[in-house]
Formats: sequence, structure tokens, C-alpha cells
Amino acid sequence: MITRRTFVVTAVYALLTVVMAYPYSLAPGSTILADSPDVHLYLWTLAWDVHALVHQPWAIFDSNLYHPYPNTLAYSENLLGTSLLAAPVLWLTGNPVLAMNLAALATCVSVAQAPLSWDARSASEPAAHFSVA
Repeated sequence: MITRRTFVVTAVYALLTVVMAYPYSLAPGSTILADSPDVHLYLWTLAWDVHALVHQPWAIFDSNLYHPYPNTLAYSENLLGTSLLAAPVLWLTGNPVLAMNLAALATCVSVAQAPLSWDARSASEPAAHFSVA
């Protein structure tokens, strides 16, 4: 059950995330952290995961990276958890940058909100929740 306090704390964290993630939160579909190989790998990995979830879910680790070697997705971060957040955005928009940024913003809010769900003391003492996250 979502209490009023849980809703307020989550809304505050969402607002803080939007403010602190500037400029990504204002233009999440076209702004990336840096035009670096790491960001390109992250974008490719998210796009591959979402593609493989639909087309070959039982062979998701057999990516086209380092073809013909098997299980090459396991050579780096596989981002399977993040791809579950990014998949609907990528399916609806086809924009991997938007999917990556919205998944990152949603992760910030959910990580900050998680102690409310896990710790009854934090739910009764909002100051304790803010200090945990």
C-alpha cells in the first residue's frame, strides 16, 4: 500500500533527480553524457538486449559482438535489468538515447525510494529515509 508519506518522498526524489540531472532531464532524447566509446557500448548493449528479448530470448548472450564467438554479451556489462526498464521506451520511440536516459532517471528515483519499501522505520521517520538514500 502506498501511503501519502511514501508518495511525497518519492515525488521529492523525482523532482531532485530532474533538477540534478540537468540537462539530461530537459532533453533526454538527444543529450548524452559524452560521445565516448563507453556510451556507445552502453547504447548498443541496451538496444541489443531489447532486440534479443523479442527475437532470441533463449540466446540473449549470443550477440553479434565478436562474431562468430558465442556468448559474447557476457564479455562486458549485460544490462539485462536496465533493458527491462528501457524496452518499452525503445519499442515505442526507437530512440536508444531516450531509453538510456529515462532508465537512468527512473533508476535514481527507484533506488532512493527502495528503503521506504524495505524498512518500516524509514517509512515512519522520513528524515531517516532521506539520510539512507
